[in-house]
Amino acid sequence: MRKSLPKCLDCGKILTGHSIPKKCASCAQKGNKNNLGKYRTEETKQKMSESHKGNKNWNYKGKTLRNGYVAVYLPQHPYASKQNYVLEHRLVMEKYIGRYLRPEEEVHHKGIKYPINDIRNRSDNRIENLQLFKNTGEHTTFHNVRRNNENTNIALCRTIFSV
Repeated sequence: MRKSLPKCLDCGKILTGHSIPKKCASCAQKGNKNNLGKYRTEETKQKMSESHKGNKNWNYKGKTLRNGYVAVYLPQHPYASKQNYVLEHRLVMEKYIGRYLRPEEEVHHKGIKYPINDIRNRSDNRIENLQLFKNTGEHTTFHNVRRNNENTNIALCRTIFSV
């Protein structure tokens, strides 16, 4: 008596090869390309997804540094990023003023402990090191005025001490 050959679960083609999958190659490619030949229920996929989010992720260390800024995983925050992170300096300012910051408002690091351009200043989120601006324009104006004042002071110093 002849053994019946295995068939593809989707299209019914006869399957061949040493390790016989449950679907033929063309039917397997129609599904999730990252998991060819792996069958997972929607419930299992959901559980797998949840098991790697936020503090359950093997790479999670409580806070994340992005370009020197500290980001906190906070999916319930109304202005969280698509990855559910909020910059910590915004959270500190929100707690201080007692409301959520609007998306156009900007928080500036003053640079009390470290120099302004030092990357360590971006992670210094003490309230005394933070300043709130109404929008990007105000923040830019602040930096431009500050730069112009520094240049003026340098020019004055050169004038006073020149021989």
